[in-house]
Amino acid sequence: MTLPTTQLLYVTTFALATVGCLAGAWRAAERLRGDVRWGLVSLFCTSGLWAALTVAQLVATTESAKAALFTVGLVVGFATVGCWLYFVSAYSGRAFHRDPALRLVALVGFLVVTSVKLSNVAHHRYFSHTLEVDPFPHLVLMRHWPHWVVTAVAYTLVAAGFVLLVRMYARSGQDTGRVTLLAGAAGVPIVPDVVSVLRPDLLLGVTYEPVGVAVFAVGSLFVVESDFDRLRTPARTQVIDDLRDPVVVLDDRDRVQDHNPAAADLFAPAAERLAVGEPAPAALAETADGAMDETPVVLTVDGRPRHYVVRRSPVDLGPHRLGRVCVLTDVTRIESQRRDLRRQRQEMDNFAEAVAHELRNDLNIAAGYADILGDRLTADTTDATAMRAADAIGAAHGRIDDVVGDLATLAELAQSTFEVEPHALGSVVDDARAGLDHQDVRVVAGGDGTVVAEGRRLRELLSNLLAHAAARDAERVTVAPTHDGFVVRHDGRPIPHDRAASAFRYGTAVTEGIALANAGALARVHGWSLDLSTTATGETEIAAHGAETTVGSARGPVPAAESRAGAGSGSGSGSIEEATREAGQSSPRARSNIDSAASRRSE
Repeated sequence: MTLPTTQLLYVTTFALATVGCLAGAWRAAERLRGDVRWGLVSLFCTSGLWAALTVAQLVATTESAKAALFTVGLVVGFATVGCWLYFVSAYSGRAFHRDPALRLVALVGFLVVTSVKLSNVAHHRYFSHTLEVDPFPHLVLMRHWPHWVVTAVAYTLVAAGFVLLVRMYARSGQDTGRVTLLAGAAGVPIVPDVVSVLRPDLLLGVTYEPVGVAVFAVGSLFVVESDFDRLRTPARTQVIDDLRDPVVVLDDRDRVQDHNPAAADLFAPAAERLAVGEPAPAALAETADGAMDETPVVLTVDGRPRHYVVRRSPVDLGPHRLGRVCVLTDVTRIESQRRDLRRQRQEMDNFAEAVAHELRNDLNIAAGYADILGDRLTADTTDATAMRAADAIGAAHGRIDDVVGDLATLAELAQSTFEVEPHALGSVVDDARAGLDHQDVRVVAGGDGTVVAEGRRLRELLSNLLAHAAARDAERVTVAPTHDGFVVRHDGRPIPHDRAASAFRYGTAVTEGIALANAGALARVHGWSLDLSTTATGETEIAAHGAETTVGSARGPVPAAESRAGAGSGSGSGSIEEATREAGQSSPRARSNIDSAASRRSE
């Protein structure tokens, strides 16, 4: 049969709306995921079904068939509102579409409206109609107040969905222009209906809402796709234009969306070249979002391997992950230095172990002979010089043994990789004081507080400071926390002003040993600094700066420890070779004492 031109025009319009909705549903199913996909697909499907029912109504030959198809179309059309709200809830990251109570309310409301529409054939209060044959057979609709109430409710719910969208865009700092255009598209469905009522000479009195809803659904897909496709723009704004490092932009499926020239040059010789729309190279797909893999990836550049650290940062819109920005940082030089450091560290460990083993073996032998010599001198002679020489030998052996122990501890604690946590300063002072080999030194904790540090290193640092104070004939030592560290103050002999600046360096340590140098090394390995000064009352003050601390209420004096043990030692970023040279200073002094004693004895 041949349709009149006007009828053919109307049928074609609604048929195109049906095809467009089906195409939109297919594209949404391909491009989107999760509840967002199901929400938009259902919106397209219901819109397309409504348009298809309108096509059937336009070509139906009887008034009753047209009225029945129109009524079913009204039911399907109202379902599009629920699909829209489901989509908006999912797209904005809300959970309204999964709330059982809201689902029940929505179902009950839909069934009530549906019952009113389907029963219109009996009460004719929702709409009434007549059959008009000019220019082709079609229904002329008269919509009554229930129809307009339901329409108002539907548009109110649509507006509520736009509120959710606007809030999501505001939180993400994105332009709301496209949402404004979409809101304008939401008003398209009702405009032709109003015009057909007010100016029937311009438009026939049929329903035009299916076409308007189809336009609205396509607009919704356009907004979603433009948000995802805009990944290149925010990624460039945020990262690419500000970096010279290779940068690659990936979508949420790890496909390349953009890259800068440096990245193209880096991957050009590789088997996995960068191509927009293609999967990303394996080197970019192995690191979690926001994390930097500590193990560099190795890429060949100009025929040579180079090491890169990959950091992936997410690009988000509200709750949606648009993609990732991968930044590759060349760490070849750092990796080479890291290998050298590991090698040097191993060499230092081996050196310290050899020093401790070899020196202590010889020291044990020498100490044994020194004990025999002392016993013979005690039994066989009253030569005071020889006795002093024997005592000097024993003292030198003891000092060398202490320094060897310091070297071994230094090599162990000089590692800069360790875990830190808050420690109560008073408790650490108690532990350090317990190992102090001077019972007559009174140690006072001047206040409560914590210091973020590695426990053993902090204890060794304080042990060295207490040992230094004891060696300077201190009678009282006070330890107290400060806002950026702690301070150790003692009343012993002050260090000369011209030697204060070098007191914490190996090779220039004060005569009492290397305790201050050890303390300085342990401070440096934490990233702290030590300052030495003399107070107005003549006390020596050693302050640690750069530590993370908390300062609490004051504490009373802490009684002196009764235990006796060897003074602690420390290590740090200072040179072990310097410590070795400092240790070597004991031998010339010991030999000088021995030679002097021997010469006096021969006289």
